[in-house]
Amino acid sequence: MSAKPLPRWRLAARAAGICARVGKHWIRLWVGLIFLWLRRSGPARRRAWMGRVVVDLFRELGATFIKVGQIMSTRPDLIPEFISQALAELQDHVGPFSFDDVIRTVEGDLHRPMASVFTEFAPVPLASASVSQVHKARLTDGRIVAVKVQDCEAALDAWAWQPVAGGGVAADSLPVFCAQNGVAGERRALRRFRQVYGMCVWLPATHLQPGVIEAQGTPLTGMLPVGRYPAGADETARQVAADLGRSRFLAPVSADVMRFKYGKLLTNLANAVEAVLGAGPDQGPNGVSAAELSGRARDEGAAVLAAAGVDYANADELAALRGDQVRIEPVNGSRRSGGSSWQSLSRGSGSIEADFLNGEIVLLGRQHGVPVPVNELLQRLANQFAQEHRAPGSITASELAALTA
Repeated sequence: MSAKPLPRWRLAARAAGICARVGKHWIRLWVGLIFLWLRRSGPARRRAWMGRVVVDLFRELGATFIKVGQIMSTRPDLIPEFISQALAELQDHVGPFSFDDVIRTVEGDLHRPMASVFTEFAPVPLASASVSQVHKARLTDGRIVAVKVQDCEAALDAWAWQPVAGGGVAADSLPVFCAQNGVAGERRALRRFRQVYGMCVWLPATHLQPGVIEAQGTPLTGMLPVGRYPAGADETARQVAADLGRSRFLAPVSADVMRFKYGKLLTNLANAVEAVLGAGPDQGPNGVSAAELSGRARDEGAAVLAAAGVDYANADELAALRGDQVRIEPVNGSRRSGGSSWQSLSRGSGSIEADFLNGEIVLLGRQHGVPVPVNELLQRLANQFAQEHRAPGSITASELAALTA
């Protein structure tokens, strides 16, 4: 069946709306440039302002233009590089649509009122992207569905105090599983939710383009040890582990899952090294050994965990648990380029996980009086690279000298 064309008055109204928004931001652009010229700001500040205005315009114009902006951000060969770098923000930072728009879209697609399909439909989305966002809902038969979390704090805040069927709020009765690198998510969740579970994620995958994920693990996709936080194992953990096992994951249940997560944390301290030096051979710029820097970061981490009295699974124990059940192999002839931090810089997302990896060691080091200079510098460099939209491996001579001092 062919789609019914929009009436001309709708097209004209849409065109008028686009022109009005373009005009508004055009005026805003020139007012800002004049202000910067009067303040004698340099070219970098003016380019940053132009990029900011372009991003705001595309975001205000809606889903179609956001998707166009995402595509343009990958083509610095066709548009000025400072514009493509600014538009890269649209890859990972897109605000939610209004709930009125959600209602119109859902009811238009279902051709019936939402109340006839859902007994509950959360007005606050779990996540949002350029052309869609995810809401939690409950069908009339009682099943809970996702109608599509990156930001842990925002998701916890959005759900903790929502009413649930049978009375009470989500924080009292719904379980929360923290499948993230680092060890901070569980603590944040437990401030709100009664039932919190940790999940140690060893999942070799690559996500560099919107909508494209390559999972390089075989014969099983990844390893996801799971258990109750702060300790223990119960029927919920066993049920989730069984479901993961049926979905081709190795998911052992552990009464001390945080021991695995702290062991993985030490391994992940090398993520920032890979991000700032670049993935590839062990020998980085000017002959710097990435393995040596990673080793120094891990040694600091081990010293901090010892001072804090935190037990952790060592690399040999994690490798033995994984065995030959999760091997990393090429997908479509392409090998995995780099880990999660390297991928964040490659996507130009503007954010990186270093605060919850190297930053966790920095926090514990300061609490227990253990110096951690390598992790402090890696945390700072990784965040600067992300905020400045720098590519992996684009370290300067002065930054490299500070890192290897």
